[in-house]
Amino acid sequence: MADSASASIIAPTIACVIEVVEKVRSAGNTLPHVMPGYLVRHEHPEAAPKDPDAY
Repeated sequence: MADSASASIIAPTIACVIEVVEKVRSAGNTLPHVMPGYLVRHEHPEAAPKDPDAY
């Protein structure tokens, strides 16, 4: 019975950890797409109007 009690406590905790990991991974995957646009718009603003859809 102790094992089922432990499992009922651990399962939601693992689910929460997995949810956080998925959010972190999603945010991490977004960065490579955001950074080039940021760099072009803020560091080289003269280049951004040449291809506005890319940034």
